[in-house]
Amino acid sequence: MSAFDRLAERGPLLDGPTQQHYLSKFYLKGFAQNRRVAVYDRTTGIVDSLAPRNVAALEHFYTFIDESDRQRFELEALFGLIESRAGTALNSAVCNSPLSFEDREYLALFAAMHSIRTPAALAESRSVREKAEHAALKLLVSSEAAAYKLLKESMPADTSEAELHSYAAKVFEMVSGDHFHVEVSDEAARRTRGRLRKRKIKHAKA
Repeated sequence: MSAFDRLAERGPLLDGPTQQHYLSKFYLKGFAQNRRVAVYDRTTGIVDSLAPRNVAALEHFYTFIDESDRQRFELEALFGLIESRAGTALNSAVCNSPLSFEDREYLALFAAMHSIRTPAALAESRSVREKAEHAALKLLVSSEAAAYKLLKESMPADTSEAELHSYAAKVFEMVSGDHFHVEVSDEAARRTRGRLRKRKIKHAKA
């Protein structure tokens, strides 16, 4: 049984590190001098010297909440598994040692993983999801009659026809005039990014 299979078959992972790197710590250590990495702040223009554990990390960046309202750490564990195997392969490459097929596979996974696990990737997936849901709502409420039908199905049964038609007119005016904004939570953005991750990793392994 592979390490991936063991991770998939274990019970819910309810404990893990709260500081989670979006750039692997072992990779950062490769650029360290005296166990510290030079970090340039593009906003302030200041260059600082930090330990790798404090660089490119955010609190609970990959932790997600399940249907039982529990914090889950499977994503962080998955990244840790890939990083561990890729780190070994990268060390072999640096030492000019031959790489096995599995080494190359994990390096490909490592590269694919890093392209979609950053704050910028999360922001991009949130933007994509918001635009998609905005467009979907425009299609769904394409007329006042369509708005009425949706409200009829979702509002309390004792809502009067006059109220339904009044609400439908307001909803259609709001949607058709673009007087609304769709906001996607980090949790929903992570799910969108997760689907992209699966496709990208599958492609990297092909």
